[in-house]
Amino acid sequence: MSTCSKTPAVFLTTLWLAVVASGCLLSSSSITKYSGQFVAEEALGRIKVGDNQQFVISLLGEPTSRTENDDLTIWKYAYNRTTTKKKSILLVIRDRDTTETTGAAYVEFDANRIVTRTWSVR
Repeated sequence: MSTCSKTPAVFLTTLWLAVVASGCLLSSSSITKYSGQFVAEEALGRIKVGDNQQFVISLLGEPTSRTENDDLTIWKYAYNRTTTKKKSILLVIRDRDTTETTGAAYVEFDANRIVTRTWSVR
């Protein structure tokens, strides 16, 4: 067999191996974990001015903290989010990036335990 006839076969074999092995060459993953009391914007948006504390508890659960004075009460739902992204090349070189963020959702009540406003800090 001549050298010229081997060249396409070697090229095609190399190309096939590169395509098949590419799944093993590079890999990545991402994992997100929450701690505390995470409240999605959708859930917070369901709470309207005029709702009572029982409705809020049934929807969000108990708050992580409460601040009370004579004429208003604020419930805080605080959380911590940790996202870890991992990358590896040939299962040998690894890159790990961890990001931590904190946030909270707040519900404010008047002296009659009625919602006066909600907001979040993300």
